[in-house]
Amino acid sequence: MIPVEKFLDHGDSIETQAPQAAQRWQAYLSVAAGKRESLKPGDRIPWKGAEILVVSSNGHVLSKPVKGGKANKALCAQAEQKTPDQTENGRSLGFLLSFGRFKFLDLGDLTWDKEIELACPVNKLGAVSLYQPTWHGFFNDRSGPPALVWAIRPQVAIVNNGPRKGIGTQALYERLSKIPGIEGIWQQHLSLINENEPHNTSNDMIANLEPTAECQGRGIMVAVEPTGRFTVKNERNGFSKTYKSR
Repeated sequence: MIPVEKFLDHGDSIETQAPQAAQRWQAYLSVAAGKRESLKPGDRIPWKGAEILVVSSNGHVLSKPVKGGKANKALCAQAEQKTPDQTENGRSLGFLLSFGRFKFLDLGDLTWDKEIELACPVNKLGAVSLYQPTWHGFFNDRSGPPALVWAIRPQVAIVNNGPRKGIGTQALYERLSKIPGIEGIWQQHLSLINENEPHNTSNDMIANLEPTAECQGRGIMVAVEPTGRFTVKNERNGFSKTYKSR
């Protein structure tokens, strides 16, 4: 229903063996025919007044740090290593959007081993204003290494989780709440996993409180000003907070 002039992706899918996956891939190729562009780390997506830098794609990450990136010795010294991800998640197309002082980092479903490459031994991304935690909010603890999350020091995080997918434990929520200088954590859904553990933000900052079958699909909106001020608003209740990019 929405006309799409160009499809930006990380390259061909590696998950086309199962019949349903093959069907989805062929459907994508059909709808994107003649309008598809595959990007690599370091590419820039044109956008008047702003800059969008590709930082991960097709299993590769930036080779050099952006301005503001620096050695990450303290966090990397104790960084846990995990088995490399062999699925599409590890090939996610990730970007850093800059608009004046405001910086937004979205790495999609990128997984632990590739995030470590962005963080160690050098934090290649610098500090950001707004961060979307990877893979629905560190699903099954397969993404979101502290070496990266605490190095980029986001002021605000918006978790694109589901009622039973992402930030399912107190430990995973604390990975966000203990970020140095964090000013706000917002969630798409109230996490209903491990309900006896404190692992949700304030209800005012959660867009959907219902289980999956009853979800209304409300969103979290962000409006950014050229000055670097940005306002996050909960579509469910109209609650909003304004932050100033550092």
